[in-house]
Amino acid sequence: ALAPEPAVLLLDEPLGALDLRLRERLLLELRRVLAGERVTAVFVTHDQTEAFVTAGRVAIVKDGRLVQQGAPEQVFERPADAWTARFLGHKNVLEPRQAARLGLAERWTVLRPGALGLGAGPLEAQVRERLFYGPRVGVWLEARGVRLYWEGPETGAPPEGACVRLAIDPARAVEVRP
Repeated sequence: ALAPEPAVLLLDEPLGALDLRLRERLLLELRRVLAGERVTAVFVTHDQTEAFVTAGRVAIVKDGRLVQQGAPEQVFERPADAWTARFLGHKNVLEPRQAARLGLAERWTVLRPGALGLGAGPLEAQVRERLFYGPRVGVWLEARGVRLYWEGPETGAPPEGACVRLAIDPARAVEVRP
């Protein structure tokens, strides 16, 4: 139940104690309720998915300081710095030397999802770890001494130990502050 016409609604980890399926269902319901009530809500969560699904705007706070704010897509696609990128779940956050080893500009770089292409490309990589997630697979690779993460469909994903060709789409590489 909501208070009648609140100016601001504070939700502090409202779904945190629920199992995954119930959380997913209630998250969609909460999104519909908030949109229908047209009320400003401050949704405190450590789950980025919850924030991205429910929010029109997100704010990233570190040590009590606002680091970045904006539309969820904007913040995810263009994180302000390396810490924010890692916090949002980006696994391919490269230091300048690592980026240069891979043929990119020597600067702090985030490789957004979809930046890595397996099967063709100028780089040779070895599959170090393969993680089965059901219909999707996560693969940790090593190319020129740099660990990289690729995720894609289970079918056709290379096995552990395999050598693969790797391409990096520079359009999906974003410069960030350290």
